[in-house]
Amino acid sequence: MDITEEIFLKLLYAEKVKPEECFFLDDGPRNIEAAERLGFQTHLVQSDDDLGQVIKNKQVKYQNIL
Repeated sequence: MDITEEIFLKLLYAEKVKPEECFFLDDGPRNIEAAERLGFQTHLVQSDDDLGQVIKNKQVKYQNIL
């Protein structure tokens, strides 16, 4: 387990959520891969992405944005 995964696990514990209940956006492939290994829904952000549309397409239902 790398440091990124440890951080994600601490976040899950602190927020009392399951990885499959989380949607993670990032422009770093390494961070995306770590989140996917833990079961997060993910999206690798590209420079021309419309993030509002990405969230709508993924049907993300969110309560907290961190």
